[in-house]
Amino acid sequence: MKLNDRILQHVVDRHLVPAWKTAQETLELRAGDVHKEMRLLNRMPVVCSVLGSNRFKTLTRVYLLDRQGPQNGANAIFKYRPR
Repeated sequence: MKLNDRILQHVVDRHLVPAWKTAQETLELRAGDVHKEMRLLNRMPVVCSVLGSNRFKTLTRVYLLDRQGPQNGANAIFKYRPR
């Protein structure tokens, strides 16, 4: 499985599904947290790329409400809501 797919699956399993099951209206993800949870090394640009990608938004059926912080840094924060 490609790293992009592993990141996407991790975010869905660990963050999106639990958030929507508890009826959260929005979900904020910090790229550095995902990077750390997956025990990645020097892959922050890939994490940020996945979290902001159209493919991610399409497959997970979320809408990106806001993106703050650096382009490819640990403190990049993505805020989503379900469609």
